[in-house]
Amino acid sequence: MRNNNMNVVEMVLSQAATGRDVIGTLVTVVPDNKQFSVTAIDAEQETVTVTELLPDDSAAVAEVITLSGANARIAHYVRNPHEKPVPDVDLLRRGGKNYLVIDGEKEIFCGQIKVAKVLGAIKGLVLMLAEGANDTFDYVVYDVQNDEFRTEISGFTASEDVRLFNFGYEGALINDRLIVGEEEKDENGSPIGFVDKLKYNNLYKVSRDGSLTLCTSFDDEYDDYEDVEFSVPLIDDMYIVEQAGRRDLVIVSTEGVNEYAEIEPLSKPELNLYRYEDYGVSTHVATYSVLDKNAKVYLGGATGYAPVITVKDKDTIYVTTNRGTLVIDDPEVVETLDGFNIFDGVYSYTTENGESGAKWYYSNKAREEKCFISVNTDRGTLISIA
Repeated sequence: MRNNNMNVVEMVLSQAATGRDVIGTLVTVVPDNKQFSVTAIDAEQETVTVTELLPDDSAAVAEVITLSGANARIAHYVRNPHEKPVPDVDLLRRGGKNYLVIDGEKEIFCGQIKVAKVLGAIKGLVLMLAEGANDTFDYVVYDVQNDEFRTEISGFTASEDVRLFNFGYEGALINDRLIVGEEEKDENGSPIGFVDKLKYNNLYKVSRDGSLTLCTSFDDEYDDYEDVEFSVPLIDDMYIVEQAGRRDLVIVSTEGVNEYAEIEPLSKPELNLYRYEDYGVSTHVATYSVLDKNAKVYLGGATGYAPVITVKDKDTIYVTTNRGTLVIDDPEVVETLDGFNIFDGVYSYTTENGESGAKWYYSNKAREEKCFISVNTDRGTLISIA
């Protein structure tokens, strides 16, 4: 969205003021609507220099024009190829008024918007909760470039645990969950303590314009407890893994929810993988119980097929293909594959004794390659370095 009342000079300089790179911004110039590119700006003089774009083999001399408020209407904004920056934002309360502090210096007065919590920022936008009606919030977005507040959702329910996870160009998700302590009683109705119970757990996809789409949720007033396992897990952390245009969301959990919606510690941390699409989170892919909640996840394999998933835990490697998961716990193999995280391929293999197996190839960033062998025997699957 952009302010159509701005001329090219105002548009380019306002973008630059937010920290966005503007060199290379495309404009057209009348009367022939030739394409020009921004090659310099002068914020003090409020001028923008544009240079005509010519074919590489052209012998013509490119025209150079300095645009100012006096002649800005000869040019028309086309697009800026550079992404909007993610602003660093803090909330300042002073004299009973709210201000957003952008990048540590620019103060933005919030007017009558009573900001309760700044969730964070995505490219060009600040996301926040403001005090709403009837003990609810308004979900509000501030557009840094256009200096514009807009309320996306009125009557938005959110808890103190609401969190924004920003994945950069892959997008962002907001997780909002409410855990409350409920009193437990024995069979005679006598209090015996408190237990933490999950009241709701929502996951929202944040669009480029800041709007929200509910991906998945759990509400103990409406959902059957049997369906808890199909809802989004309790999130310690989450991140995106990507390869060849395919993306999975990895949710890291150290606590779970039982059939009574009670919070329980997991015996081992879990990594849950989901397909991550433009519209949000979709199909559950796999679950891994690991020793280290910071275990690394990698995608690989040929495009057009389900990716091969490689999970590197503390002393174990898991490799999941469409045929199942191979567990590698041989210390020599695990050590040898350290740093070799790119899956190159798997090929059928038969030993001299006629045992079936496979050769697995992995490479590192230097394009060096390692191979290990898995062989199916009467003593289980044996794994060794080729």
